[in-house]
Amino acid sequence: MEVRRLIDENRIQHPTYVLADGTSMFPPDYFILPDHAGSIDALPAYFRDRYLLAAQSLGLPADDAEETWKGYLSGQFGVCLWSVTPEGMAKKTQLIGQIESALSAPGPHDLRWRATLRSSVDALDDLSRPFTDYDRRRWGEVSRDRCITAVRQNHPDVFANR
Repeated sequence: MEVRRLIDENRIQHPTYVLADGTSMFPPDYFILPDHAGSIDALPAYFRDRYLLAAQSLGLPADDAEETWKGYLSGQFGVCLWSVTPEGMAKKTQLIGQIESALSAPGPHDLRWRATLRSSVDALDDLSRPFTDYDRRRWGEVSRDRCITAVRQNHPDVFANR
């Protein structure tokens, strides 16, 4: 099968999950990025260009494009993102950075801090899948637990009366 060969050659995404019976599970938008690239050969450069543009527009450094490409190929972004795109990957990085930055200098009485934390957590929640118990066993604490659930639990007043 052509898809299996391309996966084995590390040219397209690996499955997000492989079930005990060997069934591969993929995100619903699995073929969209390769289709938009025009060819499998064009996919790495297409991905990189889109990621760099997204990173630049979000004010992120562009030094992790290769690492993000490897993450994309691993299939692991299908675990955490509803839509596995370079833009979604960059946005997740940006939002986690904003949340971590806000938490590093808490200002619970500062309206700007509260609004930034709330909007960043809510946006990450919209972008992120719920994760599974299997994901938690595989990686331990996942980004949803750390940057959404725990933040809402630790700062309930920031998320009250929305």
